[in-house]
Amino acid sequence: MTREGTILMVDDDHASLKRLTDILTTEGYAVQPAAGGELALASIEANTPDLVLMEARMPSIDGLEVFRQLRAREETRSVPVIFMSAAAEVSDLVEGLKLGALDFISKPFKTEELLARVASRLELHRTRESLHDSEERLSLFAEQSRTFIWECDSEGLFTYVSPTSLSILGYPPEELVGKKTFYDLHPETGREVFKAAA
Repeated sequence: MTREGTILMVDDDHASLKRLTDILTTEGYAVQPAAGGELALASIEANTPDLVLMEARMPSIDGLEVFRQLRAREETRSVPVIFMSAAAEVSDLVEGLKLGALDFISKPFKTEELLARVASRLELHRTRESLHDSEERLSLFAEQSRTFIWECDSEGLFTYVSPTSLSILGYPPEELVGKKTFYDLHPETGREVFKAAA
């Protein structure tokens, strides 16, 4: 069975790296093994993974530093990271979570737990990416539409106004956002304008 998702597996312990790579490969994931922080960064540069499963403590460049560098780059900022570490290294895991890592797995780990966390994080990542793509398409549609498109919050304040507001109403979007629909602009004719635009 082949699963969607490329996982960058980072661990300086070669036996652990091999075991984890074997487990994930057997489950059908494409795995990029990296035996340390330097190799992880080089691997990410060559091929951005869908998920990083990484030991927190490693010599030279540790997992926390790799994580900081991932978050510093636009193209890898949203890649989910799961840290692994021995129970005695909880402070590293807390630091990773503070930096924005999604999860951690304590060593020694249970295979079922590892696979469940990997699957759920990959699914969440795919869902977020899909939502982001949908938002971009909707934004592009709204920006290019000849129709006046707007969005209001629960108090009736404009939170979004399409660029056509200038040609239709005579006001650029930035003058309308934060205003209470059309009533702030023309209280006496706002009701008629709102009805005509709807």
